Amino acid sequence: MTQQHTAALRVAYVRKPQSGSEKLLYQHDAYCRALVCAGFDVRALRHDADLPPARCFISDTAVMTDSIAVIARTDDAGLGNDDAAMSAMLLGKTYFIKCITAPGKLDAADVACVGGVYYIAVTARSNRTGVEQLAQFLDDAGQKAEIIDLSQYPGLRLSGAICDLGGNRALIHPALARHYAFLGIEKIVVPSGETAACEALATENMVILHADYTATADLLKAHGFTVFSVNISEFIGLGGGLCALSLRLPPRQANITVLGAHGLRRIV
Repeated sequence: MTQQHTAALRVAYVRKPQSGSEKLLYQHDAYCRALVCAGFDVRALRHDADLPPARCFISDTAVMTDSIAVIARTDDAGLGNDDAAMSAMLLGKTYFIKCITAPGKLDAADVACVGGVYYIAVTARSNRTGVEQLAQFLDDAGQKAEIIDLSQYPGLRLSGAICDLGGNRALIHPALARHYAFLGIEKIVVPSGETAACEALATENMVILHADYTATADLLKAHGFTVFSVNISEFIGLGGGLCALSLRLPPRQANITVLGAHGLRRIV
């Protein structure tokens, strides 16, 4: 007998390093295994051997929804070769590709989706024009967007300062705990000594944290969350965190056909 139902399909793209220390390569493999445990279908992008390991940080290249991908623009040169390649890759994975255009600038790390709302921060990296372009793209796609000003918090990247935990709950940086934009969200504030732990990855199954953030792990467990710890110290030393190492597509519904004698066939 054949039965049909739907399931949420999560996809994460990673750029595997082709050079670097043995420890760095091992940690990247462990990171990919953690994504799989969290329910992601992990897909590797090509990474030329002459690219430095820091080019594994790909999350700031695009803002993803379930229907559009908006390619960021972080400098006056516009789309570089790397961003153009990323755009081509995404073209077959989403319905529409949009690009931030001059004079707009947008770093995708200044964007965070919490509770179905895309918060977009004006910072030294993302100017008002670029932020407003993204907000319009999202609005046209039927997504909620809210622009906030974080220029008074130099160095703070929104995607690394708040993590959507589902159920109107979020893991949040102490500096944003009283911010007006997040007043309606139930917040779990990270300990002051572990503010970087806000750059976590959460699904309905678990929260992935860097292994050093033990106090935050204990706090999340006390709130009923399952925590998966993974050591990415080599990448943190290069200036990136958990979110930066992958570009994750929001969950999309996939049809599942169950064939009694032949296992599963997934139709996306």
